[in-house]
Amino acid sequence: MAANHMAKQYVAGAKKLTLLHCFWTHSAWVIYAIKCKICNLLFIRISETKCNIRFNNHQSHIRNSINNFKLSLHFLHNRPTHDFKKDVTIRLIEQIQKEHLELNAKRDLLCKIGRAHV
Repeated sequence: MAANHMAKQYVAGAKKLTLLHCFWTHSAWVIYAIKCKICNLLFIRISETKCNIRFNNHQSHIRNSINNFKLSLHFLHNRPTHDFKKDVTIRLIEQIQKEHLELNAKRDLLCKIGRAHV
C-alpha cells in the first residue's frame, strides 16, 4: 500500500501550523486529481469508494468504451495517442469525512479547489 503524504499550512492568529495529512490508496472518501500528461487537462473528482478500486474502474471504463465521465470520454476520443496507464498522473488531494459532507457541500468543495472537469 502506498501512502500519500501532504503538508498543509494553516494560519491561526500569529501562529502558522503545518499539519501532515497521510492516507492510503485504499482510503475511501477522497478528493483526487487525474492529469492528462499529453493535454494537461485536469480532472478532479470525489471517490466514495476506495481509491484503488475507483482508479481500476476508470481504466475499465476506458478499456470497455464506457464514456460516463469526462475523463473516460477524453481518453476514448483520443485513444490512438492517449494511454490511461502511462499518460496520467494521479494525486490524492484530501480525505474527507463522509458524515460531514452532503451532496451540495461536495459540489461547493469542488468549486473551491478549482475544478477543471468534473
